[in-house]
Amino acid sequence: MRQVELEAVIAGGSANSGGINVKGAMVVGIYTDSDFAGAALAAEVSNDGGSTWFDVQTAAGVDVSIIIGASEFSRLDPADWAFAETLRFVSDGAQGGGTPSTLTVVVLAD
Repeated sequence: MRQVELEAVIAGGSANSGGINVKGAMVVGIYTDSDFAGAALAAEVSNDGGSTWFDVQTAAGVDVSIIIGASEFSRLDPADWAFAETLRFVSDGAQGGGTPSTLTVVVLAD
């Protein structure tokens, strides 16, 4: 397996990133850039290419939440994303003004 970095952009004035295709990959980490305005991320998955989104929950029914600020890295548990086809992240606060933020998602892929 090789490490691949995928970009998910949160547009200025929005809290949702665009969707990224992670089917068949192990999601293992996420970086935020210096423009990230939130303090936490939730995750949503889609199995229809991004038309319908579902909250990601643990087996115990708890929403997956990533506590992360600007210019930080968080290691992620691949088991939380093993089923995902399309993944997007939802910030706990909208990006200010017209400033987008790029999330770099680290995956292991064939």
